[in-house]
Amino acid sequence: MKKILLFLVAVATLVACEDIQDNSPALQAEINNVLFKSLGSAATINGDTTITIQASNQDETLTLYLNRVSDGTFELGTGNGSFAAFEDFSGNTYSTLSGGEGVVTISSLDPGNSISGTFRFQAVLPDLDTLFAQRGVFFEVPIVPEEIDLPDDPEPDPDP
Repeated sequence: MKKILLFLVAVATLVACEDIQDNSPALQAEINNVLFKSLGSAATINGDTTITIQASNQDETLTLYLNRVSDGTFELGTGNGSFAAFEDFSGNTYSTLSGGEGVVTISSLDPGNSISGTFRFQAVLPDLDTLFAQRGVFFEVPIVPEEIDLPDDPEPDPDP
């Protein structure tokens, strides 16, 4: 009898110590080999049937703009209709529209609910710097009805 009671106490202790973390929704990536993990993220389907996904932490904002509402692969960069932008803690905006490139893959899209996928890109701050985002993932980012403001396209420095 003591063995059964001891066994039940041990099982109850193990079950009570179980630590389950819920990571949904989430967006994260390695930005220049430093982990960017969002504190909040949202997506919206725009009136022109494009998608904007945006995530931010205390000081930085990452935006993915896709030229159609569908799952699949989206090429990023000048002339592709889709782009990525990253605003750093200093207010500098790096963009794939300024000579960068990349890809976003949508693996799950429920237009009334959420969006999931992966991404990587190389974004440029004209005439100054290049930023690399790799191993990017977004999971069950909620789709909201409110429009999300897009970042301003960085202007090349007129006096390089």
